[in-house]
Amino acid sequence: MDKGKIYIFLTAIFWSTSGLFVRFLDLPGIVISGSTSIIALLFTLLIHRKAPIKCSLFIILCAICQVLMQVTFVYANQNTSISNAIVLQYSSMIFVLIYQSIDRRKMPKPYQIGVILLAFLGIGIFFVDSLEAGGIVGNALAIISGAFFGLQFYLNTKKQAHPYSALIFAFMINIILGVCAYQGELVVLALPKLPLILVVGIIQNGLSGFFFTKGIQTTNAFTANVICMSEILFTSLWGILFLHESFTFTAAIGACLMICALLVNVYMEKVNMKE
Repeated sequence: MDKGKIYIFLTAIFWSTSGLFVRFLDLPGIVISGSTSIIALLFTLLIHRKAPIKCSLFIILCAICQVLMQVTFVYANQNTSISNAIVLQYSSMIFVLIYQSIDRRKMPKPYQIGVILLAFLGIGIFFVDSLEAGGIVGNALAIISGAFFGLQFYLNTKKQAHPYSALIFAFMINIILGVCAYQGELVVLALPKLPLILVVGIIQNGLSGFFFTKGIQTTNAFTANVICMSEILFTSLWGILFLHESFTFTAAIGACLMICALLVNVYMEKVNMKE
């Protein structure tokens, strides 16, 4: 596996810590994203201190997609079950293929459709005991989040993209939204939870952003999205290790199918590159 895919895999690991950390942050979603973005912005500027920050309409669009993905996912979680939100957000794989087909005026490859079917079968079995009916608004928001999630992957692989700059602008937009929503009380609200906000800002936002910006430059959008699906598995792993949650036999079967989908995609990508 090349470095780009390893970086994307590490991104998924750090993204997966979100559910664990946020469980202990009893704050509104915009306060969490705004306050942790302050820490993540400072951390990212520090580790990329020599990297230039570029600005263009395309880069700003990438940043807006990232922000909209985060905001809609937060509100999806508040209006439907966490399981529904995660499953529906990973409709992003379908959206990536739609964007790719429209942009290239070319139908997706059969193996990509097969990977999506296998992945969704695995996700469905993984969450079969916790999926819920209802929550139409939350489910709709989760699908919208998936559309922006897929667009974030796809746009950041384009030649005119600059993932690092888009990440910086996304953090800045999150901070502005947090300040505007709470009229300057963002820091006051976040201060009691400062130690945890520091951890979330550095680990969940900062390090995930660092690895994403490195990995997405050399990994195609569909493959990156499939690899990031492993976030679901790691989220459950943290729940078992730190929150004493259970892991059922059906969940284990679903996990195996998701891993198979990931491995099939990586293998088929290599086969297609040789042809």
